[in-house]
Amino acid sequence: MAGVLVILFLANLRDSSPTAAEADATVVVTTISDQVPNPEPKPPASQQADPSTPDPGATTPLDGEPAIADAGLAEPVLSPPPTEPREPRTTPRPVVTPARVKRGTAQRVQEICHQGNRLILQGKFDEAAVQFNQALELDPGNSDAKRGLAIANDRLDRDPKRLFDQGNRAILKGNYREATKHFEAALRADSSFAEAHRGLGLAYSKLGQNVRATRHYLAYIEIRPHAPDIARVREMIKQLESSGNP
Repeated sequence: MAGVLVILFLANLRDSSPTAAEADATVVVTTISDQVPNPEPKPPASQQADPSTPDPGATTPLDGEPAIADAGLAEPVLSPPPTEPREPRTTPRPVVTPARVKRGTAQRVQEICHQGNRLILQGKFDEAAVQFNQALELDPGNSDAKRGLAIANDRLDRDPKRLFDQGNRAILKGNYREATKHFEAALRADSSFAEAHRGLGLAYSKLGQNVRATRHYLAYIEIRPHAPDIARVREMIKQLESSGNP
């Protein structure tokens, strides 16, 4: 009887105890469940992002620009190479060579000499001398200008009217001796120039040379007996003769 009870006890004990395989499976399941994290709870439907709405923090690649695969790696920005400052462009001025200046000057001198020659033919020796002097200022060695000036001065030295004018200017300045030189030169150029005799009469009378003054006044009356101032000249002759000065 006792033996039967022991056998029944062992049979119940085997039925109630789990097998080793089942125990191992239970341990494995428990270990795996401990390692798998619990899924995060999903937000409510009102707070879930709309897939059609772009994220404001995300960058959208431009059209035709490849998207960067790794958001953590940004492409390096290459700065343009430094450029040297450029000087402002200026239009180059034409270079005037000495030969070009010389040609222009020679042409101008030739034109001035032609004008001087025309003035000589017209008897305008004063104006001709001015032209030739201007040509010599531009080209001091110009032979045409030198020759033209010599001709003009020669004509001027023999121009009684010009010499007479110079004598009158000298008298107005009180330079009576200088005036006599110009009047004498006028008479050498034209011995019949009556006004030069009258000028010499006045100049010599101022210098106290009454005899010479009287002689030239008489020559003036002889050349121009009907001059408007003939009476005045005769009166001056009387004054000179009455003074008794030689």
